[in-house]
Amino acid sequence: MTGKGPTEVKRDNSGGVDPAEGRDVAVTKTESVEVEHEAAGVVGPVGVGTLEAVVRGRRTVRKFNGKPLDKRTVLELLEAASWAPFHSREEPWRFILFCGDGRKKFAEAMVATLNKETKAEWGEWFEDQFCRLIPAHLLVVIPADPRQKVWEDAFAAASALIQNFQLLAWERRIGVVWKTNEYNWDPRFHRAVGVKPEERIVGTLHIGYFDRVPRAGKRMPIDQLLTCFEE
Repeated sequence: MTGKGPTEVKRDNSGGVDPAEGRDVAVTKTESVEVEHEAAGVVGPVGVGTLEAVVRGRRTVRKFNGKPLDKRTVLELLEAASWAPFHSREEPWRFILFCGDGRKKFAEAMVATLNKETKAEWGEWFEDQFCRLIPAHLLVVIPADPRQKVWEDAFAAASALIQNFQLLAWERRIGVVWKTNEYNWDPRFHRAVGVKPEERIVGTLHIGYFDRVPRAGKRMPIDQLLTCFEE
């Protein structure tokens, strides 16, 4: 079965729109230096520093090639990403990782939240994506604190960690898509994957290697978004 899935692939936090079919840029030895740099996360205006180039060059990856990803690599990325700022005394996040044969648990938990029609049409496609093509799935979880400020502080900190993770992964030519689909709030999914009743999922990260670098989305000029008081 080919094509994109239904509601599971409708939302993400890439900050742009889904690239149209056929608009990705192949990463091959025959491509230009600019494309090679983009694939390595070093694309950007001439003269910018490496960090800025990685920030500008990062892309959301939705098409993975199935190449194995070592669990230790994911842990190394998480170890570095965890240096994101947070407001609480203790780090507000924890993680649930599915890799190897454990990916089947993730796929089954997600598919179990679909209605009968969607499951019949797309169940096998999802299983192929989640158990074969994507080598790792990571849930970023925080406490569901009823105090709004505490909740927002934890959510913001976890979001910063996720962006750190995406940038660090891009440096290694590892793609990430940050998903906030409906199953992230589904109690059936929570029970199946070990999310506690007093916890919430900030995002599901699908992680793996890729063959094509998606083209950049658009960003508005900052001066159109900025309100500045100078006097």
